[in-house]
Amino acid sequence: MNRSSRYRATIGGCALAALISPQVHASSFAVRENSSEGIATAFSSDVSAADSAASAFNNPAAMTQLHGNQIEAGAVAAFPTINFHGTATSGGRPVSGNNGNNAGRLGVAPNFYAVLDLSDRVKLGLALTTPFALSVKQNAGWYGRYLAIDTAIMSTNINPSVAYKINEKIAIGVGVSAQWLQGTLAQGFNQGALGAPDALVRFKGDDWAFGYNLGAFFKPWHRTQLGVTYRSKISHQLHGDFNFLRVATPLGGALVSGAALLDVPLPASTTFGITQTVSPHLTVSLTAQWTQWSAFKYINIQSTTATAPINLGFSDTWFTSIGATYQLNDAWTLRGGIGWDQSPVDNRYRTVNIPDQDRYMVGLGFGYKISDALTLDGAYAHYFAPNASMNGSVNNTDNNPFGATLLNGTYQLSLDYVSMSVRYKF
Repeated sequence: MNRSSRYRATIGGCALAALISPQVHASSFAVRENSSEGIATAFSSDVSAADSAASAFNNPAAMTQLHGNQIEAGAVAAFPTINFHGTATSGGRPVSGNNGNNAGRLGVAPNFYAVLDLSDRVKLGLALTTPFALSVKQNAGWYGRYLAIDTAIMSTNINPSVAYKINEKIAIGVGVSAQWLQGTLAQGFNQGALGAPDALVRFKGDDWAFGYNLGAFFKPWHRTQLGVTYRSKISHQLHGDFNFLRVATPLGGALVSGAALLDVPLPASTTFGITQTVSPHLTVSLTAQWTQWSAFKYINIQSTTATAPINLGFSDTWFTSIGATYQLNDAWTLRGGIGWDQSPVDNRYRTVNIPDQDRYMVGLGFGYKISDALTLDGAYAHYFAPNASMNGSVNNTDNNPFGATLLNGTYQLSLDYVSMSVRYKF
């Protein structure tokens, strides 16, 4: 590889790591938070409760248990905390800078669901969700500025589905996803050896890709409901441009703006759930989900002259939770849940863009029946995780050809969610 290609591959590798940074969502940058009821019960009831139009996304087969036509609309606000504490060195000497600000940024993800009757046995569904999203921004002077400064990802998933009730005990469902993914990122490039201020590297791209989902719903015994779903892998290739800004004159011929492609394979997942009616007022739900994040282990970024493969060390993960719903009276429903979400990040490959750790969650919420047709739901959840260390990672350096900057320190991570939604039956 010639000198120009080597520089572009180095910048491309750092930029790729920046693009995939999380906002401390479920399993890296996935967004499981797609309904108020789900957040309140720590998602324990998503595939087996079969009591809301959000089933159109969570388990299409469960739509067969709903009565009449239903729509649901809501929004989820995320308040992440991503604080770094540490230092940086270059050639054994301290690097100027600071620990940065709270890198997490407020994000709002809307959702919409509709379930329509075709017959006593057949239901049509539509789900509009944001299954992957983040907004992470540091100040331009923080120690890790040569790894990432600004990162944003936003997805929109359009998921029509159909469900068929085979009999009173078994139903099946299938859906397709049309998913748009857009990514924007920026990072610094150290030009201190040339007596010049930092350059800025910026990438922006987007892509449409497609996938499918399958679901099954069972009522094997009185008061017991089982659900299982599978969502396929969706492979994106973001088409966009690298732009190099404030590049020093000696590098003008090596760092040239141009077209670039970024491979982003989003993982498949399989979810199992059970909901048990304990009494006329109380139901308890349990769920487990396996996500194939190993599909995201190796990723390539390609420019017109170079390809930069990145080893992220991602592995498959488990999520599990338990929750309960209590019907207080005809108008009020109370909900709660706790969960554990395994991180796909290997300590040896952690980056500042993915300071991920196993996290624990607690959710609370309510439902208020305004009328026979209209219901208001609200939820709050808090996620917390052990500190995430950068010290043992092979990805805590920018690999700058003029002298690498080594970052050492730990991240403190937490996240708060607030959600409201409205359900209407007609």
